[in-house]
Amino acid sequence: MTEGMGQDLAAGRKQRRVARLRQVLVELDREPAGLKWPELWARVTAVIPEVPDDLEKNDSGTKRGETDVRFYLTNLDKSGWIITGAGPMRITAAGREALRRYQDPFALDVAAAAGYKHWDELREPPAPAPNPDLSSGILPTAATELVVLNAARLTLDRGMRQGDSAFAPGRPVWNEANVAALRAAFVDHIDRGKDSFVTKLARQLGDSPDDVILLGAEMLSLLLLPLSDWGKDTKRKRIKEVLQLMDEPVHMAPEISAAMDYGVFNGSLGFTTLLWRALSTVIEVATAWWKLDDAGRDAAWNDPWEWRRLIESASGDTTASARSELLYLCHPAAFPPIVSVDHKRAIRDAFRDELASSPGDLDRDLLSLITSLQQKSEGPVDFYEEPFRSRWKPEAPVEVARRAWLVRGSSVRGVDMIPTWLEEGFVSLPASQLAPLELPAEPAEIRTAVDEGYAQVSYLKREEKVREVKAFLLTMKPDDLVMTTSNGIIHVGTITAEPEQIASDGGRSNLRRDVEWADVAIPFEELPAELSALLKSG
Repeated sequence: MTEGMGQDLAAGRKQRRVARLRQVLVELDREPAGLKWPELWARVTAVIPEVPDDLEKNDSGTKRGETDVRFYLTNLDKSGWIITGAGPMRITAAGREALRRYQDPFALDVAAAAGYKHWDELREPPAPAPNPDLSSGILPTAATELVVLNAARLTLDRGMRQGDSAFAPGRPVWNEANVAALRAAFVDHIDRGKDSFVTKLARQLGDSPDDVILLGAEMLSLLLLPLSDWGKDTKRKRIKEVLQLMDEPVHMAPEISAAMDYGVFNGSLGFTTLLWRALSTVIEVATAWWKLDDAGRDAAWNDPWEWRRLIESASGDTTASARSELLYLCHPAAFPPIVSVDHKRAIRDAFRDELASSPGDLDRDLLSLITSLQQKSEGPVDFYEEPFRSRWKPEAPVEVARRAWLVRGSSVRGVDMIPTWLEEGFVSLPASQLAPLELPAEPAEIRTAVDEGYAQVSYLKREEKVREVKAFLLTMKPDDLVMTTSNGIIHVGTITAEPEQIASDGGRSNLRRDVEWADVAIPFEELPAELSALLKSG
């Protein structure tokens, strides 16, 4: 194939793909209840038929043309134009507006790509404030926490504070009447059956107008935002499932969808089995909010202790964990991201010698304790990490089984390191930009070395590098097994020494551990299919 023919082929593929993406919106606009993918694809290709090039199979066995379109559906979803991944695909009001505005498929494609880029940029944590005041309030323990807090603040500000909508600004979703209607439909008609949360919610809200359903979805998003023990896609899916109950669905605000990537604390039972009680808590707090006069709402919004008074005044079947979450999300400088009251008490009691006065009000004691520890440690305090965790939650030592590690070395900065590993008896990480460390290193020292050496890369990539280096230096141990693959052959060895940091040739192996490689090499084809597939994808 000549260069010109290749360019023509690529141009044809793009032309069909962008035309089909717009046709997706056309077909969904014709079916307000939505369409499942097989039916939607059949309708799209009835208008823009497949050509032989579309029918070629890719590595996963699916047709090229269909795969291309499905891949770019993400742009439509993140732009807020369609809802995917939670039942039949449906078009939103924003999607109908995009269909009207962008008659040219290429213009629509550009706009959808820009929407995805905007959503993707919102996932990037903001830069931490320089020289934070360690004494004036509780500091976030990670930059990702700020993404979650900003999204929660947006929901509370647009919603509870203004009576508007976080997902559809200009729509008075959180007003007193809708809160009362949601309370009547959900709190007054609790469904204690064994069906899923969303199935029961669909029955409870079956006769409710769209604004009441949207209010429930926004309240649920507030609850799920900071949860670390829910997967990011699971959180988004659960919100989409509620939005699907609307006659005319809207999408999540991109700020909130992006923040679902992260978590701050584990919700455990209080936000899984008892999710219905957590939602009841938000509804009851919103009900109490509208019972206040303007001055009372101003006080609760601006004063953390008035906000606590409001939450404590909420009637009905509320939960301590959801109340703690709401305290934190609205006033994170005064209330820590700890939702277990037992944990709060255990922490306060274990660190009581740090308090200036005798223990009293639990929340005020924690605020005083954390600001004191921040000043002593010269940074944020995370009670679920060392050196703080073991002081309030000591654990019996656990015998760790021998680990096995899959390591990659066939293309390290353009060089296959595996022959060198086998010949010289070691395994390595490049860590070419890692600042010098005094080994053995503490976790905080590793983080500092990564932050210094890799300051030029994004926060997410630095976090990945921190995990990688910690695993190599701290978790990997002598007598652990290592496995690597080269040219269809598997090599297995045993780690024999603690790590070292050197200045290697080309910066390709600055972190090293000695390995005794076994004489036996295993051909790939002799492995069970499940293991060979894992090694290919790992």
